Order: sequence, then C-alpha cells, then structure tokens
Amino acid sequence: MADDPWADDPHDPDQYGGDAPNPEDGPHADLGTYASDREVQAPNPQKSMGTGVKILVALLIGGGLLALLCCCGGFWEFSASGITSPDATPAGVRAKTDEILTIDIPDDFNPEISLGGEIPVMRWFVDMRMDVAAYAVPGGGQLMLMKLRVPPGQDQAAMEAQLKQSMNQSGNNQNVRVDVTSTETRTLVTADGRSIDWQFSEGTGRGPDGGDLGAFREVKGTFVDGTDVYILNLMIAEDEYDEAEIVSMLESIELVDPQTEPVPPGNEDVMEEAEVESDEIEAVNAGAESGDEPAE
Repeated sequence: MADDPWADDPHDPDQYGGDAPNPEDGPHADLGTYASDREVQAPNPQKSMGTGVKILVALLIGGGLLALLCCCGGFWEFSASGITSPDATPAGVRAKTDEILTIDIPDDFNPEISLGGEIPVMRWFVDMRMDVAAYAVPGGGQLMLMKLRVPPGQDQAAMEAQLKQSMNQSGNNQNVRVDVTSTETRTLVTADGRSIDWQFSEGTGRGPDGGDLGAFREVKGTFVDGTDVYILNLMIAEDEYDEAEIVSMLESIELVDPQTEPVPPGNEDVMEEAEVESDEIEAVNAGAESGDEPAE
C-alpha cells in the first residue's frame, strides 16, 4: 500500500490545531522551511533595491526614461545609497551642470534642481552613476541634462537606439509634456566636433493635469561616449522659443571628460594625409640611421 503523502505531515496546520505550528519544528516552523533556506528564498528588506533604483531599472529596460528627468517629485527621492540629496540652489545646479558637460545655457533659464551619485542598480552585479541638472524655462517649460555611466561592454549603437525609443515613449510621464504634431531631425556639430542628431518638434504643451498650455516646442537628443550616455530634453513655449539661441546652446556642448575623440566633419582627409606623411618621415629616418640612401 502506498504511503499517504499527507499522513503525519509536520507542516500540516490541521494536525496541530489550525494555525498552531508544530512545536518540534523549532522557531522557524512558521516559515515552512529551514532557517538556512529562508536566507536564500526570502529577500532581506535591508538589502533589497530601493524604490528609486527599481524605477530606474524599469526606465532603462522598458522605456519612459525621461520620466526620471522631468518629474521633480518622487523620482528625485532615491533611497539607494550613494545618491546625493537634491540640490535646489543655483550654485549647486550650475556646479552639477559643469560636471555633466560644458554648455552655454540661456541666461533666463533658471537653475531648478540637481542630484547625482552612484546607483547600485543591482547591488550584487554592478553599479551605475547618474547625474542630473534641471532648469526652469520661461513660460512653464523645462530643460533637463542627464549623464549616465553604464557598465562597459555595451553595444553603443543598440544602447543609443533604445534610449531614443525610451525618450519617444516617455512624454506622458513628465510634469510638462508636448503632444507633438510635427518633428524634424537635424544634425548639429558640437564645439568639440561631435555630430549629434536632435529632434526639433512642435505641438501643444500639457501640464501635469493635462491642461492646455498652448503652442510648445520640444528639442531632445541623446548620444553615447564610451560608457557615458548623455541626454538633453528641452520643452519651451512657442512665444519663448528663440531658435538661433537654442541651436547656439546645442552647438556649444563640450564633454568635460571625453572617452573618445571625434574627428570634426571635413577633416577626415586631412587626418589621412597627415598619417601618410608621418609614415614617410619615419621611413626616411629609419633609412638615415642605417646609412641607406632614401629612394627617389
């Protein structure tokens, strides 16, 4: 006769008066497992990822990245260790901007808030760093600058494509958003010679409650430099928009600590010629040292 799988089950509460635990199981009977198993199976609240980190992971993987940038409420309050408290002083915001990149921001864009630090995205796998600076723009708009340092070995093209997709999907999560009606992509060259694609969009501005803010412009772009990812997002009312001023701001960008050195457009041939000339000089010098006559 086969054994009754339910007979004499030490974890069957019905055998010991409903919810009463079996006294033979010891202090961990209520867990239905051993204490050593509990440490593996049950997460420790003190070691779990903070809410802000979980949000960041979701944003990076599933889209909606700019929700992190443009919400000055809960997303700023990171519980993960290493993230500095939000700094709303003009000096603090400008200092953080200078850490992210060099850029000529219009004088009437007022420093609003900043934060930064190491982000233990997966405490047992890898750390990441994030730095953010935000400026209030006249007419109810906002300028956001962000720098993310990601783990090495990433596919830059794929990562940049994913970030651009995330930016396009993130509008509904922002304090101010733009219902875009038309978009034009322009390639601008920065002060340090980087060609960056920017999306210049027109549409209707929406407040946090969905209210109509009138005609708005949105300018956004992202680019990758080694393990650093840079993101800029600007939303500005139509009557405050000065295209020459905005283009000048974008073209003024320089990286503070670049990992790659781009060749400015139009200089590729010059660089190739310089390399050939350098090779010829080295060949001549080598011949001189050996006593050989240089070839005619």
